[in-house]
Amino acid sequence: PISIVRKALHMIAKNMYPFLSKILGSKALLYELSVIISDSGSRAQQFHSDTKILGRSSEKDALLVTIFLALQDVKKDMGPTLLYPKTHTREFHELYFGNKSTATSQLTALESRKQTSMTLKQGAGFAMNSRLLHCGGANTSTSSRRRLLCISFLGSKGNVPHGSTASLIEEYKGRIRLCDILSKDFLLSFGDDNNMTSTTPSSTDDND
Repeated sequence: PISIVRKALHMIAKNMYPFLSKILGSKALLYELSVIISDSGSRAQQFHSDTKILGRSSEKDALLVTIFLALQDVKKDMGPTLLYPKTHTREFHELYFGNKSTATSQLTALESRKQTSMTLKQGAGFAMNSRLLHCGGANTSTSSRRRLLCISFLGSKGNVPHGSTASLIEEYKGRIRLCDILSKDFLLSFGDDNNMTSTTPSSTDDND
């Protein structure tokens, strides 16, 4: 129900406001609100970044930060999100995604970096720069469904970065900013008690 989603979004925005407002601005736009689902048997994704920093045009891109919140315990066999910390830089992207990148250069770019597996307790989460290299792991459990609440905020300064999906129900796009979510009016707004999130089903391409 939308009332539960509003309360969860309000709580997350309140707890993370000092961090989000500092790097994105208080008028950061709610850009994505969805639930990512990975069912038993879902294969791992290839490592990727949701947005890239390549070429001169990307220098004017706004920063996009994504928050993942576990809706149940995420154990090792459920395909936790895999991250490579400090891979959100231009230097790394030129090596890994640039026109001159090769399989060898990609391996070289990763060889000194340690992969992190984001196993989580229910209600725990993490924030990620959208340029960070990551993937949804394989769900090798026999019956467990992994569900992550996914919330992205787009910085108030700059262009919309290429590659971002903006997974948000159409009627809410461009309407909700970080500062709005903190207001008491937000908890009473947006009308009837319908679903406010979009759902991304499990697949090899979309499980994170």
